[in-house]
Amino acid sequence: MAEEKRTLYDLLGVFPQASSGEIECAYRDSVRGLQAAIDAGNPEALNELRLMREGHHILSDPAQRARYDSWALPAPQGAGAT
Repeated sequence: MAEEKRTLYDLLGVFPQASSGEIECAYRDSVRGLQAAIDAGNPEALNELRLMREGHHILSDPAQRARYDSWALPAPQGAGAT
C-alpha cells in the first residue's frame, strides 16, 4: 500500500487556514505529547520532533509559509480558480 504524502499541516495537526497562534499552540501540544518518548530515547519520537521543529519554523514565518503553500498544497479547483 502506498504511503499518503503528509504536509507540515498534517504533521502539526492543523488546517492550512490555521492562524499563527493555532500553529504555535498545536506545535507546543504535539511536542508535549512526545516528551515521554523523547525522554526514553525513542529514535522515532526524536525524528518526529525534528520534523515538527522544521515544520513549525517554516509555518511560523509568513514568507516561508507562502512559499511552502505554493508548492505543497493542491491548486484550488472549481469555478473561479485561476
